[in-house]
Amino acid sequence: HLIVVQNDGRSWIDTNRERILSRLSDAGKTTRIVLYHPKSQFLRILIKKNGKSFQQQISELKRSYDIVNSARADPKAMSLRGHHGFNPYSLLVSDNFAFMSPYHYHEAGKLPLFKFSAHAPEPLYLTLKQDAERLYETAAPISVDDFRRAKKRK
Repeated sequence: HLIVVQNDGRSWIDTNRERILSRLSDAGKTTRIVLYHPKSQFLRILIKKNGKSFQQQISELKRSYDIVNSARADPKAMSLRGHHGFNPYSLLVSDNFAFMSPYHYHEAGKLPLFKFSAHAPEPLYLTLKQDAERLYETAAPISVDDFRRAKKRK
């Protein structure tokens, strides 16, 4: 099982496109991806942080959405949702590890990557996994209509 929490997912999905699409075509694996919802009030913070326009940010979210949905994976194996909360880091949680990277202001430079093991004595892996699962459970499925409505809302 894999849970991926990103802001718009642009960099991670672009960099790992082949791996993601390969994973999504494997019925034995489940992948849950959580991005900002196109109607989230926190998109304004992300736009200010990244120095982008509203249209650019929505386009990047849409591109991530399109890449993931191009795999036409079984809904039991893959789910993409959008959250309406604030997200200061990217997080990938597998059955054995959690990888967390804090976001920098204006996407500057390489990000530090923190790795937490499910088998380590410290409980931070479990906390990160529970946070990601809670965020996923409270997130809403994203549809093409959400992007259309977001563009009109601007």
